[in-house]
Order: sequence, then structure tokens, then C-alpha cells
Amino acid sequence: MVPLDTPPAERAEILSVEGLVRHFRKRRAHPFAEPEVIRAVDGVSFDLREGETLGIVGESGCGKTTTGRLVLGIDEPTAGTVRFDRQNVNGLSPSDWRDLRRDMQMIFQDPMGALDPRMTVAAQIGEPLDIHGIGTKEEREAAVLEMLEAVGLPEP
Repeated sequence: MVPLDTPPAERAEILSVEGLVRHFRKRRAHPFAEPEVIRAVDGVSFDLREGETLGIVGESGCGKTTTGRLVLGIDEPTAGTVRFDRQNVNGLSPSDWRDLRRDMQMIFQDPMGALDPRMTVAAQIGEPLDIHGIGTKEEREAAVLEMLEAVGLPEP
């Protein structure tokens, strides 16, 4: 991992999005009506380097969630490219996407839906590690403790 005091230009590019477009066709009111196109995302581009955090903000309906879904391969873009760790991810197979999603995720804007009140914070931190089978049980537990310590939360 590169130290965060490394100049941004020297950090590895993790995610590159170029000209991302997603248009949806609205159902026609009648068979002879002109099809209406909804431009949910239209020409979004950004780069993210190691150690950087990206927040996408905007008014309701401006395409934030659609952009995230396109980057994660949940929806197919109308145009544009998404590269993760220099690999073009457009058109990956479902199993390749499953492997890739171990390294990327979207955090939704709904604060009430972000955490499960029935689970401890430690259990929620460990859940993705369990789901993806990362490390042994002991290694996962150690990783959770390390993450809790890093943000100043007490051990469970």
C-alpha cells in the first residue's frame, strides 16, 4: 500500500470512468408515439487513485445511484468505459463480477439503511469478509479488530 503522503500523480489509478452514459427508453403512450429517452447518466468521467475517496453528491434523480450501479456492473452502460485496476470491466461474466466485487462496493445514501440495528458493528464489518471467504476465521476476526481499532471503536 502506498503511503497517503505520496503525491497523487505517483499513486496507482484504481478506478477510471470515461464517458459513462446510461439512457432508458420510456414506454410509448401509444404505438405511433415517438419513443422518449431518459438520460439518467450522460457523459460522466472521473479517475480515482489509491488512498482517495470519492463521494457523488447531487439532487434526487440526478443519476448518482445509476452511476454507482454502472460502475459495479449491476446495469449495463449505453456507452463509455469503466476500468478497475486497469482492467476494462465492461462485459465481464457474472463470476468475474463476483470476484471483482470483493474489492469494490457502493455505500447507499440512506443512513437508516446503512447499518443493521440487529447486528453489532463488528459483525457488520466482518460480514463481507465471511461472504467472500477472505482468510481464515481467525484472520477475519483479527482484521475486524484491526479495523475497529483504526477508527477508535472498542473491541466487542
